[in-house]
Amino acid sequence: MNSLKYLSTDILVEILEKSLEAKDYDTLNSLLPQLCSMDEDSIKFRIPESIESKLLLVVNDYKLGNLLLNNQVNYILKLMGPNSTIIQLMKDTITYSNQLDTNVELESLLDIQSSSNLNLDEDLVNFNNNLKLLVLILKDDVLRKSISSVIDWNSFLDHLIKIFLNSEENRSDIGNFVFPLLIDQQIFDQKAHQHLDKIWKVLTISFSYFPPNHSIPVNIPGYICRLFDTMMGIDGTSFAHDRMMRDLRCDSKVFQIIQWGLKNFDTTCVKYSYFLLKRIVYFTENFNSLPLQPWTEFYNNNHNSDWDEYFLLFDIAQEPSLHLVEGQISKFGNASKNLHSTWFTILLERGTMNFSAPIRKKVLEYILSIKEPKLLRIIGTNWEYLSDLFIKYLDKAVLYSVPGLGSFVSPFGNLLSEFLIRIVKSYESNSDLNKFYKLIINLLPTFTSRVPIIFVLQGLSDGLEESGKDMDVLSATELLSIIELVSGTRSISMLKNMNARTLISSYFVNIIVRLLSPITVEFDLLCSCVGSLFPTENPLPLGSTDWKLLNTWLAKQFPDRKTKFHLCVKKFIESGITNFSNFNTEEKCTYCFGVMLRCLLTDDEVTTENLQLLVEPLQVYTSKLFQPYTNQELQNRILRTLRDFMEPFRQDKNANIQYPLDSELIVKVIETLNSEFIHPTTLVNIDILLQLVDTTFNMESTIKKSTKIDVLMMVKASAFDCMTRILANTFKYSKQSTSYFLSVYAVTGGLSLASTISKHLQYQLYTTNDLQLINQLFQLELSRPIDADSNLKSILTDVLNRFAIYKYELVHLMTSFTTDLVLKTSLLNDVVMALENATWITAHSLLNLLSYLLNEITEMDYSLIERGLVAGLRLLEESWTASRYWTELVDAYCKFAFHEYNLTCEELSEPMEMVWKKFHVWCESRVRLMQYPATQVYKYWAKGFGNQPNQIALKSLNDHVDWVVDMCLFGPLRDQDVQDQKHEAMIALKVFSPTLTKENIEEMKGTCEWNFWSSDYIVRVQANDLLISLDINNTTHQQIAWNTIESLLKISDQNKLKAKFINTLTQRKTMRMWMSFHLLVDFIPQSECSMIFDRVMGALLKEYVSESRVWIEWIIIRLLIRFHDELVPKFWKFFENLDLKANISTALVTITLHAGKHSIKNRQESFMKEALTRLLPWISSNHFNIRVVAQLTVIEFWKHLIENDYKLLLEQFAHVGPIVDFMKNRQDVAKQIAKCNDFYFIGGDFHPLDDLNLEFIFRGSLTFLGCADDEKISCTAFAKVNPDMSRRIPFGYTNRHEMRSKSDTFQVRKRLLHATSISVDNESEKVDTSFVESTIQRKIIPWERLMETDIDLSSDRVRPNQKRNPLIIVATLVSKLPNLGGLCRTCETFNLECLVVSNLNIKTDPQFFSTCVSAERWMPMKQVQEIELEQYLMEMKTLGYSLIGLEQATRSVPLDTFKFPKKSLILLGKEREGIPTHLLPMMDYIVEIPQFGVIRSLNVHVSGSMIMWEYIKQHQC
Repeated sequence: MNSLKYLSTDILVEILEKSLEAKDYDTLNSLLPQLCSMDEDSIKFRIPESIESKLLLVVNDYKLGNLLLNNQVNYILKLMGPNSTIIQLMKDTITYSNQLDTNVELESLLDIQSSSNLNLDEDLVNFNNNLKLLVLILKDDVLRKSISSVIDWNSFLDHLIKIFLNSEENRSDIGNFVFPLLIDQQIFDQKAHQHLDKIWKVLTISFSYFPPNHSIPVNIPGYICRLFDTMMGIDGTSFAHDRMMRDLRCDSKVFQIIQWGLKNFDTTCVKYSYFLLKRIVYFTENFNSLPLQPWTEFYNNNHNSDWDEYFLLFDIAQEPSLHLVEGQISKFGNASKNLHSTWFTILLERGTMNFSAPIRKKVLEYILSIKEPKLLRIIGTNWEYLSDLFIKYLDKAVLYSVPGLGSFVSPFGNLLSEFLIRIVKSYESNSDLNKFYKLIINLLPTFTSRVPIIFVLQGLSDGLEESGKDMDVLSATELLSIIELVSGTRSISMLKNMNARTLISSYFVNIIVRLLSPITVEFDLLCSCVGSLFPTENPLPLGSTDWKLLNTWLAKQFPDRKTKFHLCVKKFIESGITNFSNFNTEEKCTYCFGVMLRCLLTDDEVTTENLQLLVEPLQVYTSKLFQPYTNQELQNRILRTLRDFMEPFRQDKNANIQYPLDSELIVKVIETLNSEFIHPTTLVNIDILLQLVDTTFNMESTIKKSTKIDVLMMVKASAFDCMTRILANTFKYSKQSTSYFLSVYAVTGGLSLASTISKHLQYQLYTTNDLQLINQLFQLELSRPIDADSNLKSILTDVLNRFAIYKYELVHLMTSFTTDLVLKTSLLNDVVMALENATWITAHSLLNLLSYLLNEITEMDYSLIERGLVAGLRLLEESWTASRYWTELVDAYCKFAFHEYNLTCEELSEPMEMVWKKFHVWCESRVRLMQYPATQVYKYWAKGFGNQPNQIALKSLNDHVDWVVDMCLFGPLRDQDVQDQKHEAMIALKVFSPTLTKENIEEMKGTCEWNFWSSDYIVRVQANDLLISLDINNTTHQQIAWNTIESLLKISDQNKLKAKFINTLTQRKTMRMWMSFHLLVDFIPQSECSMIFDRVMGALLKEYVSESRVWIEWIIIRLLIRFHDELVPKFWKFFENLDLKANISTALVTITLHAGKHSIKNRQESFMKEALTRLLPWISSNHFNIRVVAQLTVIEFWKHLIENDYKLLLEQFAHVGPIVDFMKNRQDVAKQIAKCNDFYFIGGDFHPLDDLNLEFIFRGSLTFLGCADDEKISCTAFAKVNPDMSRRIPFGYTNRHEMRSKSDTFQVRKRLLHATSISVDNESEKVDTSFVESTIQRKIIPWERLMETDIDLSSDRVRPNQKRNPLIIVATLVSKLPNLGGLCRTCETFNLECLVVSNLNIKTDPQFFSTCVSAERWMPMKQVQEIELEQYLMEMKTLGYSLIGLEQATRSVPLDTFKFPKKSLILLGKEREGIPTHLLPMMDYIVEIPQFGVIRSLNVHVSGSMIMWEYIKQHQC
């Protein structure tokens, strides 16, 4: 194959044809170049067509399988020449473009010319390969020129553009390869400019035309990168003005594309945009070319030096390592000094898009911490960025975490509120502030979490307060956004509790009254907004701050507000909601009118006269209300309006308002309850009528009592007349009819309401005969009528439930008018049976009735009660998720289940135990649940104390001491939705804290009472209040206390509470157990003290957590002081056990310290004598804690002996004096003893007797121990549960505030103990720290290191062509993965040539990855096993590398004197063993690191790093 010219053409063709058929690519790779180098006449135009088609197949094969060398395709094209095949390829391109479904609108914008379809029959599936061939044709001068005569390049470019715009699979090749060739001046001369204009137009218009997620805009930065050099006139490293086709530095569109790309989520788009920006800056710096046009606002060459810092800051924003970024984020503001402001916001957005969540949060915290007005204005006027900031990044509940336990403050949320306050104050233009509020309020309905909404509204509201700005900003659009947020479809799930609604409503009120423009909104829309802010379940109270704000603002902004209100009400009554687009239901409309009615009256206008004026439109219609010709819909609207107008005022007991209906009209309302009037179409009216009557009778000044009684008698007479006919089956409707159904329902509801009112009036409404008649009525069972209209069926089901509620409420009220026990006893069985078949909607009425019957009946069948307990539990389980009914149901059940009869009935002990345990299980996942049963049992057991104790209650308490212990230990840390519960507590705190006095806040802050959302702590307070109420002189109380002690010790003996860490649930329960035990120590009799002591000491030996062990130590101290003679000898025996753990030995010494200091004086001498004898050897213990506490104890005892003049002991232990003096004078000993003062219970002011009070036990001690705030209970919590202050345990210290200050500041002093305060007296000695502000850490991976400089952004991060320092580190002998990871990181840092290891699989091992920190992605690594090492070393030696061993040997050279050859290979030895002896002779050099200490070796990673650094110092490249 060396020469083919001597072979005939036929032979050459035959060789070529056989090679093609056999796909012999080795032969082709040798044959094709030589064929192309031959003379044209020899072969070039003599290739048969059969071979030509086979050549094209080879091209396709090559493209699919990469089987030919890259340049062979060019040879094939040359062999084919400018024949019909090449021309056909170009025609295929035109045909393909015409067959595409194109975008006519976009083509017209781009002025793309259409051409006729050539109607070719060929299949164009290989068009992608044709494009690759086209690129090769354009690059070849001969081929390109040969087809230029038959191809119109401008028209051909139009077709390529059509393919570019519409063909996803071909777009990349056209943009990356074809477009750059078409603008090449060396190829197309002047036509290149025309091509560029068209291509540039395509790119810029497409960028704006297509959505951001389309593939064209995402790839446009990359396409521009490909065109950059040609457009800017760069040829390699040279530049010429005459070659410049377009100066991108003056094109604002280029920088818009760059900035958009830098903010994109597509990493490739970001890299291209970043590279393009760096190319522009590099061009200006290196070619010093001034633009022919003015600079764009985004770029100015006067500040080129600032770009270097900007690029570093951008790299920081991308860095995934938090420790490298955290200290540098504050430098982002530097980008705003000289560069355009948009570059600063790009840094912020890039940081918030970081792949690392902690870094994203740090960047957001930096943004929210910005205080410079200039930076705030930059952010505040970049509307697109502001929108992205709130929607994309700040609307994440996880950011607003409440750290710690008990703080209930979100630092991030507070940052957001303060940021908004600052940004509001920073605006210089009212128009900008106007736009800001509009933007944020319209964004709020799109939020997915209520927590950020609250902080945003807080910031907006407080910003207005602090800035004092009132403007006409809000329009109807913003009011609709407010309505959507607070009452839209998502508000039910998002604003799931009233605290959140209350808070949001309050913030919105403040915003509305300051920013709403009255002229831009209709009054009915304002009514809708106000009504939405205060829904039925969260009404607006008269006299509240929000009411006053709205009231004052309405009076100021709407002088004619009453007239407007009249018009709205009149329009509604006459036409319904057809003319009110803001109300979706009539109920919503009338309710909003009712709320607005409250806001229209000022303080001095809340009178009957003014109210009559406001409801004047109703007066016209009330006389027609029940006339036969009155339209049913009109009647409904009048009734609803009457009800909703009065409902808000009903809740305000101070409102002296006359009801708009007079007594005569009320009687007419009552008469409509007569069943003759009831009809299915009046279903809606039934409940409205009942509510109207209820409202009327509850307004004290409306009607005289005698008139009310007369009306009640009318109701009774009308209802009984109807009932008589129903029971006698003379009612004119059949039992199957809807009318019959509604009649019974209406009568029952009316009688229930009348019974309630009569009870309120203390009027005996019913006689014995009446009761019997009512009892017969309730034998009726209603079911949904079969003739009910399908539209009524769902409504009737709800009516059925309410009928049951009315029914049992009436039975309840009915029985309260009689003393007939037989009737009540017979009723009990019926009620239990009804409960077993009830739904959770109606069950609360039955449970309330059961509780009442338990109060009334003296003898009953306990099996019925057991059935009721079981049925109630089933209903609770079924209604677990029914938040609407749950609270009412669980309250009713607990009042029944934990009734005093059930608590004292021995036959019910087993089912009651089952109920109690069930609640304990449930409370693990449901907040505030345990408070219901605990409160019931506490109320009953508390009756056993006081001046007239209930002995039965005391007996019940004694029988249930295990329940008391459960309550003492109660307080679960729920894993489920922990953060959500903290958010609830945080929201509740924001709602309730403004209502507290300064004293309240001081008492409650830092305790579990600060959690207004959860009241679990109340259970512990109630249980411990029972314990401290026990009288030590009362025999029954003694028995209760002893049983409780036994129950607590049983838990300890069984070792059920094993904790390893503080503030865990188990550790908290351990503390709670011993805290309650402290309250009962005084009840321990002398006869049992020894047994108790042994069990408590046993608990001490098993306790690992010091914060829990403190309580046991304190109990032992109290026992030793109280039972000195019985227990002290037993205590000393523990000192004889030399196998005790150090923490137990330290505890024994601590107990000795306080028991000795606070013992009775006549026993101190003997105690201290024995203590000094036993402790002196311990002052020299090897264990630090034992030694220090023993030294402290000896010093304190010696001081006590001197102060109390114990002469005999001073003489007997005279040798101790010099020891104490020595310890005091030794600085190290004094420092160690001072550390004991950090712990209150050792060297602090702890007093085991004086500190025995509620304030210290439940709050102060926990502060000293560093326990969570939500574990602490203030003594005021005990006062709230039981105001009686006469407790056995003192309430607190004489000066409780001083003690609390002491405990709070103790922790601060503890943290600052070792802090050094440096005062600078001399001005010259002050350190200049300005360099710190301007210095930016450079330990960041530059983004240009992640991409190839030739624009080839390959995914392969290890660049084979990168110039590296020719040093190879051979670590084959190193086996420990952390060392290998560290070596990999160091090698990459110094840009070494290669790291050799024994197995490349180590790169996936977590131990390796933890120390290499991603360096393996950039560092070339090679695998050489130990058995292959010798051969590898020889190969590298033949390639010119000097072999250098790092070892201590006879011929080793000190590192500091060794000169490294340029090409070096360093062999590292094994850990411990070093380099094997058989490899040492192969080394050209052996180097050692000089060492001067006792240890004669260094860690292999450390040694390798040192030798690498020494090499780099000598050969920096």
